[in-house]
Amino acid sequence: ADNWSKKLVLETMATYNKTFNRNHSLNVVAAFSYERGDYGNKAMVATGFPQDLTEDFDMSAAVNPQKPTSGRGMTSLVSFLGRANYNLMNKYLFTASFRRDGSSKFAPGNKWSNLLQGLLPGEHQKNSLLKI
Repeated sequence: ADNWSKKLVLETMATYNKTFNRNHSLNVVAAFSYERGDYGNKAMVATGFPQDLTEDFDMSAAVNPQKPTSGRGMTSLVSFLGRANYNLMNKYLFTASFRRDGSSKFAPGNKWSNLLQGLLPGEHQKNSLLKI
C-alpha cells in the first residue's frame, strides 16, 4: 500500500486603528485564509504465495490476487473575515463582523456560506443620547 497527503495553508491578517476627536476610535480587522489538501492511495492485496522466497515482492506469483485499488482527492477551504469596532467616548462599543466561507465539502450548488453579526452597546437604553 502507498498512501500520501500534502496540505497547504495560507493566512494573512491586517489591522487598522484610528482615534479621532478624542471621543471616537475605530479598530478594523480583515483576514483571509486558504487551505488545500491533496491526498491519494494505491494498494494491492494477494494471498497464497507458493513459496516464501519472494514474499510479496512478486505479486504475480500469488494464487489469489485481488483487484488493485486506488484513490485520489482534493479538498479546499477559503475564508474571508472582517470585523469593525467603533468606540464612542470610551463608553460605548459598537461591533460588526462578517465571514464568508467557501468549501469543497459543502453541498453541490451551495459551496459558500455567509455570517453577519452586529452588537450594540448594552447601555444604549439607559442613555438619552442613544435612545431609540
